[in-house]
Order: sequence, then C-alpha cells, then structure tokens
Amino acid sequence: EIDVAVMSYYKDGSLENLLKSQNLTNAQRYDILIQLLEGIAYLHKNGVIHRDLKPQNILILRKDNRFIPKITDFGISKQLNDGETSELFNSLQWGTRVYASPEQLREDAIRKNTDIWSFGVIAYKMLVGELPFNSGSFSLSSDEGRNEMFRQMKSGVLPDALNAVAEPWQTLIRKSLVYDNKTRLAHAEDCLMLVDEATHPENELVIKVKSIEVESNSRC
Repeated sequence: EIDVAVMSYYKDGSLENLLKSQNLTNAQRYDILIQLLEGIAYLHKNGVIHRDLKPQNILILRKDNRFIPKITDFGISKQLNDGETSELFNSLQWGTRVYASPEQLREDAIRKNTDIWSFGVIAYKMLVGELPFNSGSFSLSSDEGRNEMFRQMKSGVLPDALNAVAEPWQTLIRKSLVYDNKTRLAHAEDCLMLVDEATHPENELVIKVKSIEVESNSRC
C-alpha cells in the first residue's frame, strides 16, 4: 500500500513570498491584515492559540484579484481548556523567535494575545518593510542576541519608521506590541473593532448615542 497526500496548490506561495514578489498597494496590505485578524479571531473563538504566526505560515490564495490569507502549520498550536491562560513548554524549539511574544521567549504562561503580538510584528513588517525588533550585532540564537531583543521589547519604544504608517494601523501595531500581555490588546475582536471604528467613525457615534439613550432611560 502507498499513502498519498493531496494538498492544495497556492501559486503565490506564502505571505513572505508575496511580499517579495508583488508590489502590493496599501489597500491590499490592509485587506490581507484584516482577513488575518478574522482568521485569528476564529481560532481564538474555538479555543486555539496558534503560537507560531509568521509570514511563512500564511499561504496566499488569489481569487478575483484579491489576496486571501490562509493560516497554516498548526504544529505547535495549543487547544485551550482552561480559560484565558495556558502554560507554554519549549514551543520555540520550532517557533520563530522574531515573531514570538516576550512571554513565549521567557517560556512563561501565555494568553490568546500571544498571537496578537505576532500579528503586530507581521503588520509592522508588511507596512514598514522591516522587523520592529532585532538581535543587534549578535546571533539571534545567542544569549546576547536574545537579551538585545528583550531590551528593545521591554523599552516600549518602537522604531521611528512606524510614525509613517497611517492610522488606525499605527495605533493597532503599538497596542499589539505591548510587552506586558495583561495590558496588550486581549482579543483579535478588539483589533478588528479598532480598525472598524477608525474606518467607519459613524459606528462609534451610534454606540455613543445608544449609550446615552440607555443612561437617559435608566434615570426615568
């Protein structure tokens, strides 16, 4: 007997390949990022933390001139059975350090928003063209390189290049790349809401009006 595996063929390859081969417009980049957030939200809603989000693990399907990202490689994903947090053990044996959250690098307990950090790094790379953190002159696998990355992450200061990124993406990246996962954006839905409110400010106005109405009725 012969085992046969049939896999879909993605002509454009991964998101990493796409960024190198295509001169994407900002609108296309934003569209990919929104779809990626929707995918992360779906995973989290179903209790799954990916833990290894990076451009290489996002395949691209082209449909009607639109690029559709497909999150793949769930080799170190974790199913949550205990609410918001779960212990992490040695995931970075396979994971990629430059997209990993600080808590992953420390091998501490993680939350769903470990994927939000990785999204923030991906978004920064897509919109700025480089990574927000690096190991300086040291090897990424060395203690010195890891300490340098930690120093940059903990500083809370992102490179000046981020200032050129349009809103709401600049704010979204800043709120995604918060060192302390207790104060970082907690859910992919929070990210999507931030983008939606900035794109459609009337939505926020409707919410405020409804809030005023409820408050007014409660006083009657």
